[in-house]
Amino acid sequence: MWVPKWEAKIFMILWDTYGLSPFTLSDAFNTLSSSKDIVRVALSRLVKRGWIIRLKRGKYLAKPLDRIITSLTKYFKVMNLIDSMRLKYPIYLYGSVADLLASQASDIDLLIVADENWETLEKTFSSMHVTFVKKRNLMQSMDFNLYLIFKKGIPLTTKVQVPNLSSFNPEKLLETSQILFETAKINSLIYEPQVLTAIGFAAKYILYKNGILPPTSTVGAIFELAKIKEEYIKAFKELGTRKLEEIYKRVIKWAV
Repeated sequence: MWVPKWEAKIFMILWDTYGLSPFTLSDAFNTLSSSKDIVRVALSRLVKRGWIIRLKRGKYLAKPLDRIITSLTKYFKVMNLIDSMRLKYPIYLYGSVADLLASQASDIDLLIVADENWETLEKTFSSMHVTFVKKRNLMQSMDFNLYLIFKKGIPLTTKVQVPNLSSFNPEKLLETSQILFETAKINSLIYEPQVLTAIGFAAKYILYKNGILPPTSTVGAIFELAKIKEEYIKAFKELGTRKLEEIYKRVIKWAV
């Protein structure tokens, strides 16, 4: 997840200059003092690492530096724990930390493949959000979000074999999203975590329908939507202001 110093320096200059505003390759050439070849290589490597996403029409967008640093801090926290405990279970990191978009309030989301010792493992990772799946049941699972974790999440120990995409039904994401949103009102108030989940399902559905394998988190899905519709950069910013109902309606309108 980390990058060499020269790549990090280029990223930081681009982030300081453009923030969440898209920039072109020519903009990067004009901003950086490095050669054009070095800039091209750096951008290509940063895109592959997930620090920068490539938009349409030759534009790029840098992920927020503070979220990248927060994500890496949380990543090293869980890695140090795994190393100290010498755990051999297949463990996957997913969610906003895996997508390098975690805030200070974000959970560390882990999926552990284990047929036993769940209670012990829960105590080990008591400060994190842990989900378990039994290895013997894995091949029978039809959960598209589980598939995303194995495909887009970060394996912290060993990998596991999962079914092919054809075994899953991403079309249900939109239906699930609408049901979640309709049931999100409790005592006439919007239940924010449920709406946030509904936004994520709808955004992932749009990404999948446009040929993009979705990331593992809601904020990652909103950010990735900028690849096909740049107005979702604004939606990403609005996630921080908790305008969740407005964002959901915008996403679902486009999805249907």
